[in-house]
Amino acid sequence: MVDEPKPSTAAPAPDWSKMLLPGLLLLCLLLAGTLECWYGRTDKGAVYGSDAVQYLDMSRALSAGDWKLAMNPLWGLGYPLLLSGLRPAFSAGMAGDLLSVRVLNVAIFAATWLSFWYLVQGLSSNAKPGWNGRQNLLFFTLICVFAATQICIDRVSRVGPDQLVACLFFLTCGLLARMARKGNFGLAVLCGLTLGFGYVTKQAFLPLGIFVLLEMCVLQRRRTVRIGQVAASAAIFGAIVVLYASGMSVELGRRTLGEAGSINYAWDVNRLAKWVHWEGGTETAEQAWPKASIARFTGWTAHPPDFGKPIHPTQILGSDPTIYAFGEPFAVTYAPYYNPPWFYEGYRHFVNWRYQAVSLAYNLVQLAQIVFGHPMFYAAALAILLLSLGRKEAWKSWFTEQWPVWFFAAAATALFLPVHLEGRYIAPALAVLVAVPLVGLLIRASDLSAGRRNALLAISLVGALLEAGVSERYNLRRLIGRDRTDEAAEWQAAGLLKQAGLGTHPRIGVIGWEPNVHCDWAYMAGLRITGEIATAEDWKQFWELSPQMQQQVLERFRLTGASTVVVWNKPDSRVAPGWERLGNLPVWLYRL
Repeated sequence: MVDEPKPSTAAPAPDWSKMLLPGLLLLCLLLAGTLECWYGRTDKGAVYGSDAVQYLDMSRALSAGDWKLAMNPLWGLGYPLLLSGLRPAFSAGMAGDLLSVRVLNVAIFAATWLSFWYLVQGLSSNAKPGWNGRQNLLFFTLICVFAATQICIDRVSRVGPDQLVACLFFLTCGLLARMARKGNFGLAVLCGLTLGFGYVTKQAFLPLGIFVLLEMCVLQRRRTVRIGQVAASAAIFGAIVVLYASGMSVELGRRTLGEAGSINYAWDVNRLAKWVHWEGGTETAEQAWPKASIARFTGWTAHPPDFGKPIHPTQILGSDPTIYAFGEPFAVTYAPYYNPPWFYEGYRHFVNWRYQAVSLAYNLVQLAQIVFGHPMFYAAALAILLLSLGRKEAWKSWFTEQWPVWFFAAAATALFLPVHLEGRYIAPALAVLVAVPLVGLLIRASDLSAGRRNALLAISLVGALLEAGVSERYNLRRLIGRDRTDEAAEWQAAGLLKQAGLGTHPRIGVIGWEPNVHCDWAYMAGLRITGEIATAEDWKQFWELSPQMQQQVLERFRLTGASTVVVWNKPDSRVAPGWERLGNLPVWLYRL
């Protein structure tokens, strides 16, 4: 008798030919994100950007072990925490700083894609038979959507938490997609941790986390999630919130869950004088509102609001021109913008329906400009329409299963509408709002013809190419050598300031026509701006003074602890002797 061969129990060999196209697409995506990170710019061409310097200062504080300084009630801790852990792996100095930021941003971008694909797998886990033949089509379409939102709307080059927030947002959506079908304790624990770290990274995750917990309660009523799982998520999320809020409260000197929402509401809705150097009182109607008709609608001229007075205003060292001093208590590059809640503490909170209506209308216009200004969204709408033709039941099917994910993304978009909305805030939510119906319709399209498949591919490809042409044209110019980071004025100025020997006396004063919110050069040179002339009127007045009077004003900067005064774009006029120019740059020093 001949023994029959036993069936093999080994796993089938992978079909590498089917993995070639997805692998190439992923490689292209990673390459596009890396190129944008290296050549992209935010904030008018600055090396890092205005908000970026605050996160970089927090990272420096963490590296120095100064957790109290790093616990900021406005800027989230998550991104600086990751950067401080990565920074020791790179060389000291400006180049090492920049390289560590770029490597971290690319790594977060890659993790964000993995989180996004984790969501897609959760949405497609119950696909109909024959689905495998449409995976590459979905893969290509969603890579185009992801690139449009995370490279073209948000930026990999942006130094800040937005890409990390997107990563955590997609991960939360992926967990919701799985719990909507059948939850378990592991998913619940991971959801609580994700929401908690999201709150540490950006305070907007606090209301979003509460929204997710409410959705989990609804899922518990539908018996896809158990009450113990909801309790586990809530307990972990709550514990992280309490721990982090306690640290912020100690730093601010009073109880707080974070000041980002509160102070942005005052700035953007109630029109409190923005960002720095509020000394109390109210701005004129012309300063507060961009149009006279809006000022009349709000009633600002007849009844201007009383904002009160700050408890810790920036000190004023004389007038004509005004010098603002802020050497204490924050040892950072530019203290007024590092911790505005501290300098603004004492402003009066209020809600005015007219102000709120104006803000909401403005943000709705901003949302429309974001959506209609990016060709990829037109392509996505056409793809969804093409998949929907003659298949009305498919809409009901995917929405019934994945409503928690779609509503969570809608809530994340609506969250910013009353106060302040930017594309980078809602980029991941827009990606989810598009991805959920795309996945839901495509996995159920068992009768998808070759013509429709080719049309979907063409729509996605054209949308991606148009998106790149519209959103990335300036980066393409830099890519072909029209601009380089080491040729940027801020980069050169920082290098020359370090060579000028200011490291032993890092406190400086600055004469500028606007506040030094954009101060990459000072951060890279390791300097602290402790005083400034910060308005166009005072700038003009200073340069119209006689040289002797200018010297008297410059001497006032000594009271801020400054050893040197720096000015960009000094006008050609009579000036006090002693100014030194930095190379061929429009930057001058005056040593006190």
